[in-house]
Amino acid sequence: MPSIDEEIQSAENRLGFKIPPIYVEILKTRAQELAAIAVEIQGRPSSWFDRTLALTPGELSINAIYADEAFTGAIASLPDWWGSYFVIGDDGADGFFFMKRDSSPGVYFIDDYVVDDEPKLINQTLDDFIAEHLRDREKFIANE
Repeated sequence: MPSIDEEIQSAENRLGFKIPPIYVEILKTRAQELAAIAVEIQGRPSSWFDRTLALTPGELSINAIYADEAFTGAIASLPDWWGSYFVIGDDGADGFFFMKRDSSPGVYFIDDYVVDDEPKLINQTLDDFIAEHLRDREKFIANE
């Protein structure tokens, strides 16, 4: 079984860019913890971060392919800003969560039908993004 460093290197080779250290740190230190956080949906346990946040290097690669297909299906070519960001997850509908490839700490969002504008900053840091989604989980559980 490959090490996490080997998995990250393989994903970087597939993606064509170096995964920023901020994200690598999450993959190495919190991925298992976050993947284990579940809720029951329609009587079945489901990972709370499923789709919202890639928790393995392979999921980052899959997200990139999925987003590329969604965007190119909606428009003729990828927008100019595309090469500055990478997809970390999606909202389960038509939107995608991004981070910048330059190691900026913020998390951004864009709807795949509104691609003329760059993604909008929604959280100042990846930790803030994670914390917000954990609060959303608590609200979800309270409303069950």
